[in-house]
Amino acid sequence: PYTAPGVGGALLASPQARPGEGGALVYLNVGPTLNAALDRALTAGAQLLVPRVDLPEGMGSFVHLRDPEGNRIGLHALA
Repeated sequence: PYTAPGVGGALLASPQARPGEGGALVYLNVGPTLNAALDRALTAGAQLLVPRVDLPEGMGSFVHLRDPEGNRIGLHALA
């Protein structure tokens, strides 16, 4: 059997699930570097909503995006 530490989850398409402006913003951990993940997302059609924000020492940085389906997401990296 497969086991992984931490929280799991899934993304799914549903006629009842619609992108919105309000509500929670999900942040995805993109590993050690934000720029590579950001470039990949933009190439795939994401729109940059909030440019890179560098957090205090040791907390990393983040951006906010809108994916091609209209969902708002955050990307976070420790570097």
